[in-house]
Amino acid sequence: YLKAGMRADIVLLDVDRLDPGPLRRVRDLPADGERLVADAPKGVERVIVNGVTIVEANTLVADPAGPMPGEVLRPGVRRS
Repeated sequence: YLKAGMRADIVLLDVDRLDPGPLRRVRDLPADGERLVADAPKGVERVIVNGVTIVEANTLVADPAGPMPGEVLRPGVRRS
């Protein structure tokens, strides 16, 4: 449910423009292993984490070096 006062993460997409963007190979895994990344998606209109917009019009608007809203959830760790 989306209700005032509740925690929520929301992603607004433009499904007509949705695309992962160009793929590129990076070598940043152990033993110089490579992987494919797509880090320039299209169609992501807005990402809101706990009421704070962090992405708007495909652009990160939050300071990546600063504090970010939300928290990392770990498997097996119960939240109250």
